[in-house]
Amino acid sequence: MKRFLYDYPFAFVFFSVFAYVLFKHGSLWFVVFLILSFTSVFRLRVFAVSLVVLYASVVFSDSCKTYTNTKDLISGKIYKVKKSKRNMVYIKTKNGKMIVFTSKTYDNLDVGEIIDFQARIKPVSSLRNSHFKQYLIQNNICYIGFLKHIKTVIPRSGFFGFWQNMRDKIKEEFGYFLNGNESRFLESAVLGYPMAYSKIKNELINTQLAHISVVSGLHMGFVFGLFYFLFYFLFAHIRYFYSRYDLRITASLFAVLPVFVYFLISGMHLPAVRSFLMLLAFVFAVMFGYEKNSYNILFFVAALFAAFAGYDVVLNASFVLSFFMSFSAIFIYSSLSKMRLSGVYLYVVFSIVMSIFAVPIVAFYFHKFSYTSFLNNLVAMPYFAALIMPVSFFTVGASFVSIFYIKYTVFNVLTFVTGIFLKFVAFTSNIGACSVKISIYGVLVCYLFMFLGLFLIQRKTSTSSK
Repeated sequence: MKRFLYDYPFAFVFFSVFAYVLFKHGSLWFVVFLILSFTSVFRLRVFAVSLVVLYASVVFSDSCKTYTNTKDLISGKIYKVKKSKRNMVYIKTKNGKMIVFTSKTYDNLDVGEIIDFQARIKPVSSLRNSHFKQYLIQNNICYIGFLKHIKTVIPRSGFFGFWQNMRDKIKEEFGYFLNGNESRFLESAVLGYPMAYSKIKNELINTQLAHISVVSGLHMGFVFGLFYFLFYFLFAHIRYFYSRYDLRITASLFAVLPVFVYFLISGMHLPAVRSFLMLLAFVFAVMFGYEKNSYNILFFVAALFAAFAGYDVVLNASFVLSFFMSFSAIFIYSSLSKMRLSGVYLYVVFSIVMSIFAVPIVAFYFHKFSYTSFLNNLVAMPYFAALIMPVSFFTVGASFVSIFYIKYTVFNVLTFVTGIFLKFVAFTSNIGACSVKISIYGVLVCYLFMFLGLFLIQRKTSTSSK
């Protein structure tokens, strides 16, 4: 344990926060993580950092303060907008986060705008729907209500405002050139706009592919993988680079730039920030091959988010999915590299294995199991990664091209490849799915066998190749 402490100090920092979260939620498992976190006393600096991060996570947790007079103007910043039959606007105020429903009159409100408004609000604790109330509490929402009147709106500006305007421009082009179904899917899966409940969304849930429709670490990983191999192939044919630099490190550094651009045009929401930072941990593993350091960075990012976003973020579904899939990506990439896979084979096999690893945790959160789950992850996910994401990136660039013929051609290609994907999803969705209730212990057993199986395959392959 002492050696593990020296190799992975930030894991113990994260354990201390996780122990506190489990204690707050009344789980006896907090005892296990409390014992693990207290072993950090063997390194006083790690123990001190654990206490500081734990204190910060408690201080920065979103606390709900009572409004003394709801008739007064409320000031806040919009951080999320969901447009459907009844628009939902997520606002961060000094008294806590809130959701307000709006009429179609206010459908021009957008992320990043600062507004002064009046609303009929009530605390989340007063809601009768227990499932909805639990969802809001997990997302640190304090109030819910109806928007009555807006007095002033300060438009977005500066660096982030520039990229938000670029994002809106791309969405406008997608809506103009693409068909309705393809446009709705790609606006959500590529640009990060929320998808209203529809037939497409229902089909994605039934086929256990719902996580594709939300920008996450999986999407960041696909973008990084695409540009990593493009730059690797390019630099391998340029003597100046292959004779002076390590191609793996050089390609990784250059691939981070398009990932950062993708992060900016995908909305820069908290899940996207988290996914981008966790991807950097994976990039570090690719660049230097240091599994210990990359895992450390991953735990450091997790502890950092707990410190500045509050301890409740640790149990947030999107946080768990981002953290776990980033952890799996480091392990899977390391195992496949030891099997001497490279190039396109590595990218395809990596995409397939990542997709399979996503099945149990997605079933746990979405409570659905598709009879064609394996087929979906074997075919649909690599197809999305190898065709839709690359073509979408070229189409994003084409959105700013003034030559209509080029733009029209690129968008037609994107419509074609996306249409095939949606038809496949619709076909497998009709085969059927069942509701599933898998416990956290069932998920742990599944992943125990998955990690162990991949480790044994990697070990056997490495032994036979010697």
